[in-house]
Parts: sequence; structure tokens; C-alpha cells
Amino acid sequence: MSGNDILPMMSDLPMDSPEQLMPYGTVAKAIFVKANGLAAYNRGMQVRRYAD
Repeated sequence: MSGNDILPMMSDLPMDSPEQLMPYGTVAKAIFVKANGLAAYNRGMQVRRYAD
């Protein structure tokens, strides 16, 4: 078996949209913002990488 024989596994089922996977996204955001504030939500959405 060489490296060219390796392929990703594919599902026979159709992929669900993000809205179907997490239907409560807007509600969860509203609860988080109410509990922690908008600044905490915005701070959590930023991706930061520090030196390892």
C-alpha cells in the first residue's frame, strides 16, 4: 500500500447544514451575551495563537 492508495472516508448520507446541526445557535448566543456581556462574547470569538 502506497500513500496514493489512501483516500478519505466518505459518507453515503447527505451532510446536514450547520443550521440543522446547531438549531439553537442564536438562542445560545443570546443567553451567553445576557449572562456574560457582549464584550465577553466578542473576546471569545477572536482566535489568538501564542507561542507554543
